[in-house]
Amino acid sequence: MLSKPLFLDENTDKEAGTLNVATEVKILEIKDNRIKIEIDGWRKRMGAGRVIYDDFGLNILLAKLTKETARTDGVIEIFSEKEDPLTGLMWQEVKIILWTDNPYFLSELKPIWGYTQGTFKTSCSICHVQPEESHFDANTWPGIFKGMLAFVRFDSDTQALVEKYLQKHSSTFIIM
Repeated sequence: MLSKPLFLDENTDKEAGTLNVATEVKILEIKDNRIKIEIDGWRKRMGAGRVIYDDFGLNILLAKLTKETARTDGVIEIFSEKEDPLTGLMWQEVKIILWTDNPYFLSELKPIWGYTQGTFKTSCSICHVQPEESHFDANTWPGIFKGMLAFVRFDSDTQALVEKYLQKHSSTFIIM
């Protein structure tokens, strides 16, 4: 399993949410089989505000908290707030500190991106000419990708990994 359960502390088994695959975290503490992590990101100020995204206005999933966790005092620290001019939605820059299971953390994403690029290249060119990763922006790739999932056999972890790879290698991140 590439996504990981999140917990409020190092002892509980009650899940507080899910850490998405290939999410950069800051390691704060290690206790036995648990690791305390910090996730810096953004959330939309709507509903419980339980979905944490990579950056302002970009729907690149980092973590999903349970509603209960998102409403628990002290879990989410808010730094700033601004309106997305494209959608009119308010976004908040946030930091969350939670615990997760210790195994399977990488010190860099390069090896996993290499694997994912190969998966994308071999699986996503069967029916048509494959677009370059940079052909679409980070918010367009999920819709395009989900439309093609009926033609490939990806488990949910591989699907999440390829989607995040496409978003992180999209035109949004091309430096001119």
